[in-house]
Amino acid sequence: MAVLGVNFKLALAVSLVLVGGYFLAISYFHTGMDRDAAPFLTEFTLVDQEGQVFNLSRLHGHWSFLFFGYTFCPDICPTTLAFLHQVRTRLVEQAPDRLKDSQFIFISVDGERDSPERLKGYVQFFDPNFMGATGNSEQVNQLTGQLGIIYLRKPGSDEQSYLIDHSSMIVLIGPRGEKAAIFPSPHEVETLVNEYLRLRSG
Repeated sequence: MAVLGVNFKLALAVSLVLVGGYFLAISYFHTGMDRDAAPFLTEFTLVDQEGQVFNLSRLHGHWSFLFFGYTFCPDICPTTLAFLHQVRTRLVEQAPDRLKDSQFIFISVDGERDSPERLKGYVQFFDPNFMGATGNSEQVNQLTGQLGIIYLRKPGSDEQSYLIDHSSMIVLIGPRGEKAAIFPSPHEVETLVNEYLRLRSG
């Protein structure tokens, strides 16, 4: 069983914004914090869907939407990845200039079953531009522990039939590796896109 520790400093550093019945974002910038003072990620090492190293440098120069789950997930993951496809499609229509340095990354917390090959087929089913990455539990925890992402493995009928309870929130990382925002569920395309564009213009 793998349980991730919550980064409790996260809760102290952010504020919650509620708009139109949706949790718009938990953003480091809503508190009036200067972007230079936003907390930054530290190094981590995973492997991407092509079997290549995926580390902090892969986030630099991009605005990165991160979502954590696993390919055997029966509900939250396919729903959220389909949602992120809609977000990307909306950006193509509404702000194509902002899409050039935006990337969407699915991080599997199930490195035991989710091989790079499986990840590639899974994420590209939802969008050919999506990326995937994973690692063993220690490697995954290097990243999830910094973001307050929690997951819990639930035993199944055998060693390969387990489920994993996990967070449904989407994390936005800025181009210098700064923690920009968290988007909790329920998710709504227009709300997230507008907030994303607002953060980038701030």
